[in-house]
Amino acid sequence: MVLAFSAGLGLAPSYRVSAPMQALTQVGCTPSGRAFARLELLFGTTKRDGGSVSETEWLAFLQNEITPRFPDGLTVLTGLGQWRTAQGQVTRETSRMLLIWHAPGPQTEAHVAAIRSLYRQRFDQDSVLRADSINCVTF
Repeated sequence: MVLAFSAGLGLAPSYRVSAPMQALTQVGCTPSGRAFARLELLFGTTKRDGGSVSETEWLAFLQNEITPRFPDGLTVLTGLGQWRTAQGQVTRETSRMLLIWHAPGPQTEAHVAAIRSLYRQRFDQDSVLRADSINCVTF
């Protein structure tokens, strides 16, 4: 997704989204490769009340909310997330990274928005980080 901002001089930002399929066709893949959109979602596991999203809660969310929306396949990695708060304190927590390679489209966008919203609400999170890119994939 390409975003164009008109900042400065008090103008409100305006956003322009490029055609996802057009971006895929511009990627130079090897003859055996195929261009796919790559989606990364990062889920924190520390709740505001100090509790954590348990393994059981995560697996239920994966099974009930993510897998039905992306049944063709996905990868989940567990790691340690870290960032600096506005007060300058380094905060660490266990995090999950969801990786999905897909063909972009409106249905994918709706699925991703639902997953992010549901996770934030269910587990009292400020956000679910999203990163998008284009990759050449060979199976």
